[in-house]
Amino acid sequence: MRGVFFILGLIFLTGFVFAFSFSVEVPKEYVTVAPGEKVYFEIRVLYPENTERKDLILEYTILDEEGNVIVRSDTLRAIETQLSLLDSVTVPHYVDEGLYSINVRVRDGEGLNEQVSASFNVLRKGINWTVIFLSVVFLLIIIYFGFRVKDFWNRFWIRVRVKGIVRERFGRGD
Repeated sequence: MRGVFFILGLIFLTGFVFAFSFSVEVPKEYVTVAPGEKVYFEIRVLYPENTERKDLILEYTILDEEGNVIVRSDTLRAIETQLSLLDSVTVPHYVDEGLYSINVRVRDGEGLNEQVSASFNVLRKGINWTVIFLSVVFLLIIIYFGFRVKDFWNRFWIRVRVKGIVRERFGRGD
């Protein structure tokens, strides 16, 4: 009889397995960002044993390679059995180039405290010489045509004035 209670106790205890799954991923397009830009990340939370709406606190932290906190922010999200969202954090302008990680911690008021992380690179964007060259060429074209248009307008107004003088003196315009 003890064996039956032991087996029933094991079945009862294994029926309450904590089936919480949580992941964060930085999409390929945002693995490399420049200072001042947003780094986007996708969060997936699976909580199949949860049967009612629950509020979770998501804490986002950007850490450098030495583990120093660069940015921290919190958000509150509601979940029933699953949550999937794309969120972002702005990388500050003052950060140096290098490898950084985004840590996401999930907490609730009942003892849940899980953390995962994903990494991304910060690179300074170089000067785009093509854009600068094309801008200079465009500016020179505008200046050139500005002088050409100025000469055209000067000649046009001289013709208008001459026609006015001819009309005045001779009484006809053509």
